[in-house]
Amino acid sequence: MKKMKLAGLFMAVGLMSASVAFANQPSAGDIALSLNLLEVI
Repeated sequence: MKKMKLAGLFMAVGLMSASVAFANQPSAGDIALSLNLLEVI
């Protein structure tokens, strides 16, 4: 149960940082980095 909560937290943080990076400067590197972050979980 704890792992699910942690994964959800990481996903939320990853999505937030991805959207912030996308809003500031949608570079392919940022998008690829956030996709890698989500795949790690």
